[in-house]
Amino acid sequence: MAKDQHIDVDLFEIFVKEKVWKDYAELFLGPSQIDEVDEEKLLRIAMGRD
Repeated sequence: MAKDQHIDVDLFEIFVKEKVWKDYAELFLGPSQIDEVDEEKLLRIAMGRD
């Protein structure tokens, strides 16, 4: 979504680096529903560097 400008890239970077996604997942999902996340790769894709 950041890559396609649906969300601000800087805001997305904070979301990923501060692990907001993980906090949300741990509150509302079961352990088997939470994926491993390669944060650096995700940010490279979002910023169009991958």
